[in-house]
Amino acid sequence: MRPSPTEPTDADAFQAVCGHTHLFPGARCLLLELPDPDGFAADPRPIDLHLRFRDDVVTAAELRIEEQAGAVLDVPPYTTGAGTPSRVAPG
Repeated sequence: MRPSPTEPTDADAFQAVCGHTHLFPGARCLLLELPDPDGFAADPRPIDLHLRFRDDVVTAAELRIEEQAGAVLDVPPYTTGAGTPSRVAPG
């Protein structure tokens, strides 16, 4: 595993596996070991995550719930296994 400089240390965070080496609009991540996935889907709440990307880079993230936008994934900058820095997409 190639840790990112933002590799998570919080033991209470949930694992999430992403199917690509980076995030983009429409990208999906699979949350692992949620105690009540159906209840969470119906009524999401803020949680801390450990995102594992396809290239085994791991970084911390936070799922926030915003009144207007709904669920928002907040990911700090990270570097892919190939050395490419992440960047914020224009809003």
